[in-house]
Amino acid sequence: MRRRPGISLLEVLIAIFVMAIGMLALLTLFPVGALSMAQAIKDNRAAQSAMAADAYARAMSLKTDANVSQYLTSNQIVYCDPFGVNFGLTSKIGGINRVAPSTVTSQALTIRQFSVLDDIVFDSNGTPQLSGGKLQRFNRITWAYLLRAPSLALTGVSVNSVPVPMSIVVYNNRPLVPPPNETNDTYSASGGSNYADPTGVTLSPANPPGTWPPAVRAGSWILGIGDTNTSFYRVVSVSNPVNNTLQIELQTPVQANNLSQVIVMEYVIEVFERKPL
Repeated sequence: MRRRPGISLLEVLIAIFVMAIGMLALLTLFPVGALSMAQAIKDNRAAQSAMAADAYARAMSLKTDANVSQYLTSNQIVYCDPFGVNFGLTSKIGGINRVAPSTVTSQALTIRQFSVLDDIVFDSNGTPQLSGGKLQRFNRITWAYLLRAPSLALTGVSVNSVPVPMSIVVYNNRPLVPPPNETNDTYSASGGSNYADPTGVTLSPANPPGTWPPAVRAGSWILGIGDTNTSFYRVVSVSNPVNNTLQIELQTPVQANNLSQVIVMEYVIEVFERKPL
């Protein structure tokens, strides 16, 4: 008997199978898109924070602040980090003095001048949370400064008259209440512009040793201290530690001739190099 035109059950099952594969491919785009959107929002907030931090540093003449200029004149470098000072972190980060500007005299001023104030906390019904009649904020994005004075500051020339390079260090979800949950361990390092691979750095335990292996991963930031330069670098990849050594690859070449120390910067999401003050 001649078969009437139509679709067999096998053809229907094949069509369903092909459609299911296509639907699965589409479903995977949703989490990828959500992650990409979250990263884009974080990058945008970091850039906005850097612009606000840059404007604040220039408006307040940060390099001439009494607490900052004394270390620029004597040591040529200072880490301006009022959150770290006010919340009990060590007075130095890898040998670099950690200070708070003289204008920041309270926790409220620290939050007002060194964080983004746009993250209002909302209740489930969509109304802002109030405590004591004040809006509550997340304070997810905060920042600090690394200032480096030229050698002229050591020869009697005032810091006021020379350009001071500035790095703006943007943090995300940094703990802002004591006890501090931030170590910033220092490690011995070898690498630099005079090595065969200027983007490769080898880490080993320092004395006294910090946590090993270091809490460093792709996308995190380190502060490299060398004989000619102190700069921030983004980590691209990390190899498995072998015999108390760890190989890391950086996004940009090391600027120092000989990198001797590396500080793993926790909670840092971006570092912006701005025009000198």
